[in-house]
Amino acid sequence: MKKIILIHVALAACAIVFLLHDSGMSAGWTAQTVRRVQRATVTVYVFDVTGKPVGQGSGFFFREYGHLITNYHVLGRASAARVKTFDGSVFNVKSIIARDKRDDVLEALVDMPYGSAPYLVPSGPSPRPGDPLLVTGSPLGVARVVSTGRVIEIAPIPELGKCIVHDARAARGSSGGPVVNQAGEVIGMETAGLVGRPNIDFAIPVERFSGFTSCYRELQTIEATAYPKGSP
Repeated sequence: MKKIILIHVALAACAIVFLLHDSGMSAGWTAQTVRRVQRATVTVYVFDVTGKPVGQGSGFFFREYGHLITNYHVLGRASAARVKTFDGSVFNVKSIIARDKRDDVLEALVDMPYGSAPYLVPSGPSPRPGDPLLVTGSPLGVARVVSTGRVIEIAPIPELGKCIVHDARAARGSSGGPVVNQAGEVIGMETAGLVGRPNIDFAIPVERFSGFTSCYRELQTIEATAYPKGSP
């Protein structure tokens, strides 16, 4: 079920839903950078206690091999989860190790061989209005779809907190995907967008990835043969 938040933008009341639209590539991004970001991005499949598929989103490996960052609304209530990596390999999510429900951020460990997947690193300087950015995710199960755009502003958003407001049209199902600068460094994580405004999306800034509440919880190990359609 999608989370819906009512906010006022300009003169109109709009609904925020998790998550969004379509967009194509634009100039200025090297193929090497795009591939590196895509290789660190995964599709997240979520299952209930019976092993039934119940949702889908995106995530990415961050700072260390096997450390997965995604939205709380993607994985926070999962009984079991699996990720599909850039090469089509599928691994179980072993455990949730930290979370921040208010900031909609979650860190988990994926049960995979050490060093088998690349990871992304945080950016140094904070982004500024006008800076280019790139979003990668798995809308409706289509892996590593790339959207580009620019930072509109950094602003507090009701019920979301401080966000990167941008115009990259990240497609629905990209919740939890990385938002990067032209160096391929993480500036944030895609989380929401405005209904009826495909040119306004919101990302959680990377500085909000720190200070999580530790909450170690092991997830079930499953042998899933079916995957959900749609996204949480």
